[in-house]
Amino acid sequence: MKNRLGMSFVDVMIAVFVLAAGLLPAFYVFSKGNLGTMMTRDEILAQTYASELVDYALALGYDRFPPGEFQHREMSQIPGGAPIEDRFHRFLTVVDRVLAPGNADWPLGYRILQVEVAWNSAGVEQKFALTGLLFGGRKE
Repeated sequence: MKNRLGMSFVDVMIAVFVLAAGLLPAFYVFSKGNLGTMMTRDEILAQTYASELVDYALALGYDRFPPGEFQHREMSQIPGGAPIEDRFHRFLTVVDRVLAPGNADWPLGYRILQVEVAWNSAGVEQKFALTGLLFGGRKE
């Protein structure tokens, strides 16, 4: 039998198969890591969007946000704020504080801000909520 100096097609195919079998799990791990990074980025953006709306409401003050006008109202952009990405939706709800019975003489006025940011990340609906407190001063 003669000595072969090259590789046959079968040898090349076996080498390609072994290489592919070794690389596929690595690609899967990288893709899952990338997905986790994107989901973390989305959560940070949602927290930033919610915080921006709470800060805006606190800056405007107690009288600018009557509870009846802000019941899960979408506020995608606020004056002077940066636009949010289209896949995010930001909602504001303002609620008058409710005191337990016997506390009706509480002399301070408060309103509760509830901001909710909703988005879709990797085919899963996500939500982030942030609550703030508007101080209205002493009641006379």
